[in-house]
Amino acid sequence: MAEYNEFVERKKKEMAFFQAEREKAVLSLAEKPQLMKTYLELSTRVDESPLNTVWVAVKMPEAVDLKTYQEWKAIGCEVRRDAKGLNVIHASSNGRKEGPSKWRLVTVYDSSQVDSPTLEEAPKHLDKWMFCELLSKKNYWSDESNGLIIKLIPLGRTEGYLLEKYPEIQGRNLICQSVAYALCYKYLDENDYARWFKEPLPVEDLFGMTESEVNRVLKLIREAYSVLSAEIEEVS
Repeated sequence: MAEYNEFVERKKKEMAFFQAEREKAVLSLAEKPQLMKTYLELSTRVDESPLNTVWVAVKMPEAVDLKTYQEWKAIGCEVRRDAKGLNVIHASSNGRKEGPSKWRLVTVYDSSQVDSPTLEEAPKHLDKWMFCELLSKKNYWSDESNGLIIKLIPLGRTEGYLLEKYPEIQGRNLICQSVAYALCYKYLDENDYARWFKEPLPVEDLFGMTESEVNRVLKLIREAYSVLSAEIEEVS
């Protein structure tokens, strides 16, 4: 029993330390526009919670696909012996409480750290004007002056979505800019999207927010991105 109690106490301390470090990373978004862009890029390809994805943006920004050792093994991939994983928080898979909560630290590895018998899928890029046409099918706002339609259609689509579902939401400007950036990053070639997003994202919208409030903004970004991305996938 004493050994078990020591184990639980050690796990509690590890979890508390990790959560404190992750919270620092999340709150630092308010001062780091480039970190926000890295977070958005990762969100288009990494299947982790928003808070975990911020942590990945800090520690493993080049990640493409993250899985635990067991998850990679289940699909026939072998994690390399010298691979250094990254800790994130996942819900307990057995549904039981482990120590003080139902959450636990797990180690994930990127696809670059495994030997895989399968080929990686090539990125899906669209012609920039086809991209705009797809997004403008239910357009709320567009402006073709100076080519800004590349950016303004995703912005307008996000604005309309938020006004309809969350009219009082905090951080609307950042959410709209972020979704536009994520969509262009996902579907356009770098030469087509990069020049429209040279200015920093308005991360100052996050100043003064708590971790839970920032998390809500990040969740809304992901929600709006998922809705608009699904529309593109349907018609492309």
